Amino acid sequence: MVTRACERGWGPSVEGTTSAAADVEVSVTLSGFTDNEVLSVFVAARDGAGNLQGAATKLDLIMGDDSPPLFETGFPAADEIRAHSFELLVTLNEAGTVHYAVLPQTSDAPTVNPKS
Repeated sequence: MVTRACERGWGPSVEGTTSAAADVEVSVTLSGFTDNEVLSVFVAARDGAGNLQGAATKLDLIMGDDSPPLFETGFPAADEIRAHSFELLVTLNEAGTVHYAVLPQTSDAPTVNPKS
């Protein structure tokens, strides 16, 4: 049925089957994907008499993001350090917002508040 992706060399991440009764929602938990992974799910059905749908139905989705962004190696960094200014350089592994606070070196680190 939907396994032709394997024959074409695409190698699906997950494949399987499940039983479904008429007019009853079926839930199948599929896991092992990465944050923000872009996927296409193809689904086809066959009834007890062997009648198979003519084509698979395609569902496109993007996995959720459960991980905070990380600074790339070497970041954060400072550049163009002058008497009264400097440039703060940051590079993240995913799009995000960078919050910063400049404090005297002897200060305790501020806390990170997930609500702000």
